Amino acid sequence: MVEVTLLGTNFARTEKQVSRRIDGEEWLGMQCFVALRGQTVLELAAGESAPGIAMTTDDPLRWTCSSKVVTASLFARLADAGLIDLHAPIPGYTEPVTAARLLNHSAGLGERAEEPFLAPYGRVAERAGTEPHHPGFPVGRQRRYSSFANFAVLATLAERATGRAFTELVNREVFARSHVLDSSFTAEPAPTWIGDSGSVRPALGELIPAESLGAVFPGVGCSGPARDLAAVVREMSPHAEDRPRSAPEFVTATAPFVPCQRSGDTAEWGLGFVVGWSRFGRCASPDSFGHAGCRSSLVMHDPRHDLSIAVIGNTISESLVRSERVKPFIPAIYDDLGL
Repeated sequence: MVEVTLLGTNFARTEKQVSRRIDGEEWLGMQCFVALRGQTVLELAAGESAPGIAMTTDDPLRWTCSSKVVTASLFARLADAGLIDLHAPIPGYTEPVTAARLLNHSAGLGERAEEPFLAPYGRVAERAGTEPHHPGFPVGRQRRYSSFANFAVLATLAERATGRAFTELVNREVFARSHVLDSSFTAEPAPTWIGDSGSVRPALGELIPAESLGAVFPGVGCSGPARDLAAVVREMSPHAEDRPRSAPEFVTATAPFVPCQRSGDTAEWGLGFVVGWSRFGRCASPDSFGHAGCRSSLVMHDPRHDLSIAVIGNTISESLVRSERVKPFIPAIYDDLGL
């Protein structure tokens, strides 16, 4: 285990959660990063990045669905620059699809466009335009969680508005502003594994086909160390010096909808961010925000304490319905910090 503790805090409860995941072989390896008032208090790596190779805090890990916060942060910057109108209908759709509705999963895009890893995001976006409404999911009135189609459309929308490639925009408008150096949608793929019931095996050819590992997926495809994920999310906090002016709209709950039908998630959404304590636990303040993915990643920022947390494992549950793996880290960290 590699650990850096700058404030002398005893992270015994957090380390117990680490041991539970690694010793039980739920994850092959993991990273945990915690910053308080913008200062690192814990940076930890445990287990292996690949069989026989020790995990380090610098290894890139897949952020899975937590990647959505990067695309959302980009749209906050584009809205600030007047390049995107979040609430303007996007041409080519028979229903009133907007960037805001794509970000909060209320755009009602068709299910076939959700098929992952089958095409570049531009082609996924084109397909989504031919079937913009999913039966039973009224646009703007009901959420249907989207991992791929919504964010493929967002990436192409950003490219049309700026004349620049999505990855270039992310690097310039999100990562550079967050002082992130080691994360990307185009970095060499991070090793990913499937694990359940005490076993792990490569995910190649299964959840993540080998031919798709180098592809860019704006809703799921970012990789990097946990510290970078935490830094991106903190930029949307009132404590960030360069916070987007439009950030409050992104990290404040929108009008309530019924729960997301695809995931059963009962969390409230801002624009691209899960918001409120219901998703992160009662120890978090009501204005906390972040995301989680595939029982293998979690990022949150609690503005009340200026607390940033990122936990990433490199192993995805085979069933994807196993009990939460990342959420128990939140109360453990709050307890260890005495918050």
